[in-house]
Amino acid sequence: MKLTNIIMEHLIEHHPPFNIIFFLILLYKNIFLVSIIMLVLVSIDLEIFYLEKKVLFDGNGSKS
Repeated sequence: MKLTNIIMEHLIEHHPPFNIIFFLILLYKNIFLVSIIMLVLVSIDLEIFYLEKKVLFDGNGSKS
């Protein structure tokens, strides 16, 4: 008997100790949290990128 079959049978016989609806609600909330964090990080990264690009094409190289 393969190890994957043993693991699948174990999962079928012994259900996970959490409610699947609760898990889906938690996942739904975490997706929004992760997406908000990623949007903030990307916006900060884009601001830094455009500032560096502006400094490079400024001509005098001043960072003011």
